[in-house]
Amino acid sequence: MSTVKAINLQHPSSANVNVILESNTSVNFVGGVIVNGNMPSIQPSTIGVSIGRDAAASNNAGIDIACSPTGYGWLDFSNASGVDYKGRVGYDVTNDIMHLATNGNVRQYIDSAGRVTMPFQPCWSATANYGSSYSGALNPIVFGTVDVNVGSHYNSTTGIFTAPVAGNYFTMAQGHFSNSTGYTTIQLRKNDSTFSNAWNSTPNNSAASSIVCMGIIYLAAGDNLRASMFTDRTNNYMAETYWKFAGHLIG
Repeated sequence: MSTVKAINLQHPSSANVNVILESNTSVNFVGGVIVNGNMPSIQPSTIGVSIGRDAAASNNAGIDIACSPTGYGWLDFSNASGVDYKGRVGYDVTNDIMHLATNGNVRQYIDSAGRVTMPFQPCWSATANYGSSYSGALNPIVFGTVDVNVGSHYNSTTGIFTAPVAGNYFTMAQGHFSNSTGYTTIQLRKNDSTFSNAWNSTPNNSAASSIVCMGIIYLAAGDNLRASMFTDRTNNYMAETYWKFAGHLIG
């Protein structure tokens, strides 16, 4: 394969005439590329990439990636290691879905209605083991049946969620009491310090009641969350799906 080198390439007769580089393989630019002319069209009718100013609004400039109606357009970021891409902003024209990828995987989707889904966003929901009971002083509650655990950051053996990344997290815990006299408080605890609690009191054995505790808390990477309970009831029965511990990363 031969190489043709063009230096200071420009059209000699007019600044308004397009210069076209055409090759049956690829055109490589060594060094920087500066584009300060107008795009041929900001509404392209042919497949390709256009770079430049908007002829109708000279203060605007951009990159236009035109695909077929069943195609896919993308802007990739790599580390020159032979890997296809590390980061990507892509658009699935067929399904009208925008993709945002990091580390070679799509992490976020935005559909044509603007709905955002993040399948890797840390979240969890777990249920207390059926038939467990707690009484007396402050007891950590172990929610041993996992319903959702994106990223596996919730430990069903210890009942602890460990934050994988710094950010604000929403979390909640709920419980239910049937025909028991006394009071109970459920606490949400960050690194064994309470940041939210809810209190419940039942005056006689004929009443059933529920309790919900929730909050938003900032966690650093590695911080722990758990739910604990303090009660003077002789028995707090964990029945069916009444007892839950759940949460997710807000951002």
